Amino acid sequence: MAITILTPGAIPFEDLRKRFNTKREWQIKSQILAIAEKTRPSEEVESGHGRILAVILTSLFVASLVVLLIINTALTKDAFVLEKLKLQNNIVKDQRDAILREAAAKSSPAYVASRAIKLGMVPSVDPQFIALDEAAK
Repeated sequence: MAITILTPGAIPFEDLRKRFNTKREWQIKSQILAIAEKTRPSEEVESGHGRILAVILTSLFVASLVVLLIINTALTKDAFVLEKLKLQNNIVKDQRDAILREAAAKSSPAYVASRAIKLGMVPSVDPQFIALDEAAK
């Protein structure tokens, strides 16, 4: 006989009894059926594995959502910090430009001349220049 005949549930139990001729043969076949029934996983165990798999998959999904939330929160926080730093950079650039304009205004010839007059200096009427070639001889 083929093994498929001995598979539990494949053939009704009464039909198996009719196929066997001797009592000894029937006892051997029933022992094989009992062993096969013990080794076959029960429906409760199979559903337990399905539940465990569902719990694992659900926990992985929830964990990935939490990690995604943490990453998005960190990126948003960094975006606010970046905006604040850009604003501070613009303020510093404006201050630098104002200082450069003030330095340029104070170094202009007209401003220097007016400050010199206020200090009591007199403008030169006949400017004299030094000839460096003659001084070297």
